[in-house]
Amino acid sequence: MIRPSSRLRAISVAALVGCASAALPMQAFAEPSSSTIATVKSLVVEGRKLRDAGNHAAARTKFAEAWALLPTPIIGLDLGREEIAVRQLLEARARLLEVVALPTNPKESDESKAARSEAARLAAELQERIPTLSIAVEGAPKGAKVRVTVDGEEVPAAALSVPRKLNPGDHFVVGRLGADEREVPITLSERDAKVATIRFTEKQAPPKKEPPVEAPPVVKAPVPPPPIEAPPSASEPPPPKAERETTGVSPLVYGGFVVAGAGIVVGSITGLLAMNKATALKDGCLPDNTCSASLRDSYDSSRTFGNVATVSFVVGLVGLGVGLGGLALGSSEPAKPSASASVNVWVGVGSVGVRGAF
Repeated sequence: MIRPSSRLRAISVAALVGCASAALPMQAFAEPSSSTIATVKSLVVEGRKLRDAGNHAAARTKFAEAWALLPTPIIGLDLGREEIAVRQLLEARARLLEVVALPTNPKESDESKAARSEAARLAAELQERIPTLSIAVEGAPKGAKVRVTVDGEEVPAAALSVPRKLNPGDHFVVGRLGADEREVPITLSERDAKVATIRFTEKQAPPKKEPPVEAPPVVKAPVPPPPIEAPPSASEPPPPKAERETTGVSPLVYGGFVVAGAGIVVGSITGLLAMNKATALKDGCLPDNTCSASLRDSYDSSRTFGNVATVSFVVGLVGLGVGLGGLALGSSEPAKPSASASVNVWVGVGSVGVRGAF
């Protein structure tokens, strides 16, 4: 027994086959040229290799080229299956119906007859697998003209609510009401029956911005003025001024006595050296101060020490006079700390001297 659904499907396929047969012109059964047959066979072989490798898009292209040269039930069935594989269900169903509508060739092989029957079965099955999409428009003013497109193809206003057959995949529904445009993306899977709703709503006015609330000014406590000092009382005597110190010793006193001391010390040392050398030379030199060559240097040194001693005693006397004069004159300037005085006496071979700091 045949189920009601199967019987209905069989009747539908028969009706589709009849319509397709009536629409297509009858083709003559002339034998194609050997060149066409060779080309078609090569394309079919390439297409099947690509199909087995999983490259359905390239296989579909090869079968479509072969179908254009020589439409046969076998080539058409291969082409329809590849279109199903790339999710082009609408194109696949139309191709399979073309296969069913091909004129029957008296020399048709059993393989061709089987391909024709399989094409009819697949076409009926795809009728239920192809998804549908309906469109609803909301929020548009009454009588306003709304333009709707699906994947760039405009849909008449009277057909918006009619389920529209589409291939599985992503689609874009766009509604335009004047300058207002709304886009509704939607994805369809096999056997889906969805509704894409385009909503036009009045644009809401932006909320009014309330003026910011200013914080009350911060009142700072007044800073008290600095205290005013009272002027000194007239009865109080002013602080005594520092009297200028007039006591002190003149620097001439220090300098004079230091120089005097140094002169006496140097004169005494050099005088003793000169006397020692003179005693040593007394027996070796003649009364007229004529000395031998070996004692000449000693004689010269004795004379030099004698001269230095004389000069040193003279300097010592001068320094003594300066020191005494400084004591007599005194000083009216404030006493200042004097730098420490130092005297260094040096004596060398044939020379003697005094170095001092005041």
